[in-house]
Amino acid sequence: MVKTLRAVLTGVAFGGLGVVGCSFDLSGTADGVQDGIDAIEDAGEALENIEVCDGMTFGELMNAQTLSESCKQQLQAYLPEAENNFEARLIVLGQQEHDDGSLSIFVHGVDKDGKALEAEQLAEAELRATVDGDLTVIADAEWSISTSAEIEGDLLSVGFVNDYSGSMSDADLRLTAEIETDLVNVLPDIFESEVTLFSSAVETRLPFTENKSDLLAALEYDASFLRESTALYDGMGTGAQALASRSRPLRLLVVATDGQENASLSFDKPTILEIVEDNQLCVLVLGSLFADPEELRDLAGPCGVFFYAPSYGDLKAAVSGYVESMSQLSEIVVSSEARGEGALDLRVGELEITIEQ
Repeated sequence: MVKTLRAVLTGVAFGGLGVVGCSFDLSGTADGVQDGIDAIEDAGEALENIEVCDGMTFGELMNAQTLSESCKQQLQAYLPEAENNFEARLIVLGQQEHDDGSLSIFVHGVDKDGKALEAEQLAEAELRATVDGDLTVIADAEWSISTSAEIEGDLLSVGFVNDYSGSMSDADLRLTAEIETDLVNVLPDIFESEVTLFSSAVETRLPFTENKSDLLAALEYDASFLRESTALYDGMGTGAQALASRSRPLRLLVVATDGQENASLSFDKPTILEIVEDNQLCVLVLGSLFADPEELRDLAGPCGVFFYAPSYGDLKAAVSGYVESMSQLSEIVVSSEARGEGALDLRVGELEITIEQ
């Protein structure tokens, strides 16, 4: 994020190495390019020492344990633009093999215009499998689809991991609770859930439960939690490790943060990415303020989704499409005879995804 603030405030165009008042051509000499890089670094270091708001410099703001609302408003102009990777996507939340050899695939998605795919659109899907070495369209009689309301069983585990660091205002925490409550309220009745809070320390506020009332209560704003630094990796690692231990075939980790890692002791980024990939966890990352969009993208993992917005109000609006898509979660069941060998290919209109069995 410091890098992003430097870029905005100095007019740096990192792709072309342009700086206000100067320009550096990538086709020039190596020394010339290095001079440009050095100038960018010097400008960034100088900016870190400029007092911005609440009597703090950029470097101090990044690690502050509290920020006033007026300071947050002043920072808005210098933060990255809203960004996410939830457009024109089919997402397989997970799959389950049955005793008769058939396979259930749980899917949701969004079109190129950012509109959630409805169950009726998913029902028009085309499935292809490799049979005897040839990619073949699976006949309609060999697969079926159920809507969210029709899905049954103990299928989904959801872990919520929420940032309670000092830069999170009361309003931010309440909006986080609203976003997560909206998500809980559209999920089919097939899930268990856990709630983890973190700042400098990490606390499992609610162990895995199927009790929806207890879950919604645990997601509400908690004024008593100690608000200090941002142990993002410890919070996410704790939640991911607990989720990975669950036996349900669908596992979703929801992580909300407004800052960058600065206090973890037990987990690091490579360890978290390994847990996510090895256990096929899907991750929804919600980021605001100082959160780094590139970091959020990395933490989301292969089947995950990230959203970044400068403010939590904007973030809630951006995530509404994802919530709507989850309300249309559908189960596709492919017969054992039609599954073929290797991966399946799923197409819905112009969207396509390869599903490893």
